[in-house]
Amino acid sequence: MKVSQGTEAIKDLFKDTLNNKEKKLRSALSGKPLVYFVDNNFAEESMKARIEANIRLQSLRFTQNDVDLSQHKDYTKLKKEVRVAPRDIIMSKSVLIWDDKVAIVSTKNLQVTIIENKENANVMKHWFDYIWTKSM
Repeated sequence: MKVSQGTEAIKDLFKDTLNNKEKKLRSALSGKPLVYFVDNNFAEESMKARIEANIRLQSLRFTQNDVDLSQHKDYTKLKKEVRVAPRDIIMSKSVLIWDDKVAIVSTKNLQVTIIENKENANVMKHWFDYIWTKSM
């Protein structure tokens, strides 16, 4: 388990997700997307690197965070799909899942906890995939 904090922790998390053997990144965001916590240039370069690495992003958003559905567009070229989770599911942290890793992120203090464990990652993938099927 690795715990870090601050803007550099968010940047390191983005870099870590690029080493993605499954070519799939699941993200459940409890508030603002994590790209809001890094500079625009880094965010843009990270997105390009993810697309070039052919990593598909599935992003769950939560209605209690006032997701603006009008901003959702065709993300096909960005290898990204966004859905809004059912209203009764409440998240206080953001979660990213890839390969054998689960990252739990607090956007209040920018604390990133990464757990590398195949069994834990599989449990979280099933949790995410179930919510994904119930989301719009």
